[in-house]
Amino acid sequence: MRFILIHKARVKEAKDFVDASGVVDVKIIPLGQEREPTSATLEALQSGSCRVALVGVRKEYKKALASAGFEPEVKVENVFALEQWLRPAGTPPPPSLPSVSFHKAALEPRLIFGVRALDRADDLAPLRYAFVARAADALVQLARKGTSNSPLEDFFAERSLTYAINGNISVTANIHSGSATRQVTTERHLKQGDSTTAESAARIYFHCDRLPDGGHLVLVLYCGPHPNQSFTVHVRIPNGS
Repeated sequence: MRFILIHKARVKEAKDFVDASGVVDVKIIPLGQEREPTSATLEALQSGSCRVALVGVRKEYKKALASAGFEPEVKVENVFALEQWLRPAGTPPPPSLPSVSFHKAALEPRLIFGVRALDRADDLAPLRYAFVARAADALVQLARKGTSNSPLEDFFAERSLTYAINGNISVTANIHSGSATRQVTTERHLKQGDSTTAESAARIYFHCDRLPDGGHLVLVLYCGPHPNQSFTVHVRIPNGS
């Protein structure tokens, strides 16, 4: 059995990550402000041979745990750093959580997110995680290099992504850049899943402006289950973008 010891405020984050990893031999033990393992924690760890990972645990706790005979295999500050540890040997890595895919994509400065654009990203059904990862990568490529003068439909089709320019949902973006504000309304989105549950109908709404060097300023307005109505989002453009 494997155990993740993590502060109680981050248990949901850890549980979502473990669930997305597809493993079933991991138990999460929530911690408070204690400086050493409680009797209940030690009892759980003594239930059999175990492997322990610590996430964001203070040094005093680590030392006390080692003194009790439980040397952790992994010590990390962020639960997402456990991806390699969680994956069974010989299995391919599972798709990242949608929010993780887009947080990695955010390293591209021309990819900018609307306020709360990712709030519902991880509400998607796990079978859509791989789609989101491909979409995030494609939007990064669009931002960096553009489409090489190909239509957007062809650009996304080459990456096995379904691109739609209209639908029954429209997104109005209030785009703030310095003291200036402009407004655009769009229906364009990437999608996977029709005639199914909202969680299985993944939708990524975005807007893009072509830049002089051929790349694009890409604004991610929403990623998550199929919205039930049109909505408005605010986007703040950092200086220099």
